[in-house]
Amino acid sequence: MKKIIFSLLILCNISYSCVCSPMIQQAYKTLETQISTKLQIHQNELSNLQSNLSDNISNLEKQIAEKKIANALKKELIIRSDEMIFLLTKKVELEK
Repeated sequence: MKKIIFSLLILCNISYSCVCSPMIQQAYKTLETQISTKLQIHQNELSNLQSNLSDNISNLEKQIAEKKIANALKKELIIRSDEMIFLLTKKVELEK
């Protein structure tokens, strides 16, 4: 495919001032259209992938932030529980 395109490009460039056969011109235009169409499809796919990647990164950042908050709350809960146990232990000791 690349060799055909390259050959057509050379042929049309060399004989640009000359009249290329209509068949070669049509083949070149057809290939150019196909390549442009495929390029546009790939660009759209790339754009979609970039958008999805951006969304995934954003979601991961939110999940990381939520985990950090959850971990901080767990640590705070453990600290408060330890304080309650300590205070209850002291109260029991004082009552004895």
